[in-house]
Order: sequence, then structure tokens, then C-alpha cells
Amino acid sequence: MKSCFVRLVHLLWWGVAAKCLDYLVAAPVTFTQNLLIWTCYLMWALAVTLMTIACVHEWQTEDCNLSNKGGTA
Repeated sequence: MKSCFVRLVHLLWWGVAAKCLDYLVAAPVTFTQNLLIWTCYLMWALAVTLMTIACVHEWQTEDCNLSNKGGTA
């Protein structure tokens, strides 16, 4: 039963992917180009956000370790 469910999920996934690709192929070229440009901008913004979160987390961890050892930050 579990493998049937997994197969149905995969079938649904590839069906949605095929439908999206069909829609993008039928779309005007400028729309697709703009979508690609904005996707790149969003990926860049996400990378910057994640790097900022990682840096802040690292700084907080270092400060916490220093304060637990009796050092000053």
C-alpha cells in the first residue's frame, strides 16, 4: 500500500511538472525571460538571507561559548 501511495505521489509530481513545462513553452518568450530573471534575483536574495542567518547564529554561538567559559565577547 505504501509503495502505491509513493507511486501516485511521483505520478502527480511529474504530471504537475509536465503541465508547468507545457505552460512555459506556450508562454511568450519575454514572459519566460522575465520569470528567469526574477527567479535568479529571488535565489540571490534567499542566499543572502540564509548566509546572514548562518553568520548571526555562528556569532551567537561564539558569544555563548565565550560567556560560558568566563571570557568577554
